[in-house]
Amino acid sequence: MNPIYDYIDYRKYLDDYYAFKKATVRGFSHRFFLQKAGLKGPNFLKNVIDGKKNLSQSSIDKFAKALALAKREHEYFKLLVLFNQSSNPVHKHEIFAQLSAFPQKSQIQQINNDNFEYLSKWYIVAVREFINSKIFTGDCTELTGAIYPKITLPQAKQALRVLKRLKMVEQDEAGVYHLADKVVSTGTEVNEIGAHSHHKAMIDISKKAIDAFQSKDRYYRSITGSFSEEAFQKIKMQLDVTRKKVLEIIADDTNPNGIFQLNMQFFPLTLAKKKRGTAA
Repeated sequence: MNPIYDYIDYRKYLDDYYAFKKATVRGFSHRFFLQKAGLKGPNFLKNVIDGKKNLSQSSIDKFAKALALAKREHEYFKLLVLFNQSSNPVHKHEIFAQLSAFPQKSQIQQINNDNFEYLSKWYIVAVREFINSKIFTGDCTELTGAIYPKITLPQAKQALRVLKRLKMVEQDEAGVYHLADKVVSTGTEVNEIGAHSHHKAMIDISKKAIDAFQSKDRYYRSITGSFSEEAFQKIKMQLDVTRKKVLEIIADDTNPNGIFQLNMQFFPLTLAKKKRGTAA
């Protein structure tokens, strides 16, 4: 089976480990594994693998013992559990950085790191769209004068390097870059923290753009309303339908000549949801 450093999901690692041991070790079972870990309950391992149960700090160490992990593998496993179980994007980002720092980097890890970098650095996405709308032959100084907000030459070079490494862009015989027919799949964990950073960056840029561009060159609208949870879910669905329609318009456009950013934010302005007339 693959080493633990190939995994970005500890539940997938446990599932693969169990399948491997079940096929190679006579009498191996969920109960046998939990006995090695010093834990009770025949279904606990299965519930963890299925996402029905989480691991506590003490059970992380017990699982690592049952998995016969070396010290460094134990550290990686612990971080992986914390990364998968955390619901705080900032915390997940910090743990992901620690996971990425491990010297035992597999090809899978590198792909995840590159994809995370693509999502979390707003200017890499912008450079990709610039290549789609302009004739670009690799002169990164051109990017520093064309992207808003202005990016540095190292950032431009980083963007092109990541796009090439991910095979999202390619050069033709004349040296002109084009988008490659490649869909990048990052997985939910990496996608979540990368998208979180991307959204924050684009909201910050949006605040600057309202002063940087005239009203004819931008579109800012807002709605503040009070409504039910049912209406909230319906509006979310309608916004998603609109987003997909916008993507269809972009896909059908045959002559792109500029880069634009469309943000959709829809969030509560109250901390607690309380029905009218209810007591405090």
